[in-house]
This record gives sequence, C-alpha cells and structure tokens, in this order.
Amino acid sequence: MPGYNRLFGVLVTVDIDNIFVETLKSASYVGLPAVFENQDDTPKQQKEYIELLMFQNQNIALGLSEVDEGSGVFRVILYWPRDTGDVKAKQQAEEIRDLFPIRKIFTKGNSKVQITQNHREPGVPEPGWFKIVVSIYYRVFIN
Repeated sequence: MPGYNRLFGVLVTVDIDNIFVETLKSASYVGLPAVFENQDDTPKQQKEYIELLMFQNQNIALGLSEVDEGSGVFRVILYWPRDTGDVKAKQQAEEIRDLFPIRKIFTKGNSKVQITQNHREPGVPEPGWFKIVVSIYYRVFIN
C-alpha cells in the first residue's frame, strides 16, 4: 500500500503505540504486569500493575509539504494495593514519566514522535487500589 503511512491510519498508529510500549518494556518498570487495550483488566491478585491506554487525535496537513502532524496522549495508570503507602507508587510513576522527557523525539517507521508534556496526577483511592495516572502528551510528524 504505497503512501498509506501518509494517512493517520493503522500502520502509523501501531508504530506510535509501539514506541511507547517498547520504551516501557526496555525500562526499569519491567516486573509490573501490564494490561493492554482489549484485554481483561481484572487483576488476578492484589499486586501492583499498570494499564496502558492511547488516545490519538486526528492528523492535520502542515502546509503544502508532504508532512502531516498528529497529536495524542499516552496514559499509564498505576494500580497499587490499597493501604500499602504512597511513596513506592509515586516513585514508580515518576520513573515512568521520566522515560518520556519533554522535547525528546522517538522514531519508528515513518513516524517521529515528540514529547510535548508529561505529568503525574495525584493518587486517588479506589476500592482495593491506590491509582496514579501518568500522562504523556505528544505530537507526531508523518512523512
């Protein structure tokens, strides 16, 4: 399918998803079970884990060039067992956030992803869990 990557379609979005997932897998988070999209998110035991979500916006043309721009948010939601304190959970959230520093550019296929913002939201108690959301905002340039 020549030229398909110029569209903000399946091939490009899978590349973007893989950039974030592969970066996490190669980092120190290894050991935390991860729940991906379209998988059962019920933990099998009361142990910490992360849930990965991708929110992508539509792409726009950058002038008359052959380059398009898109943007989105990659979310990592940490679930920590309730009543075990917040320090380790917050440290883990900070480590994940720090994997994606502002202005860093990741490349995969024909896509260049640049991190534009990152932040850790305050922890929220839920039944059985202490939950922290890490949001990584990005823009992507598609040739």
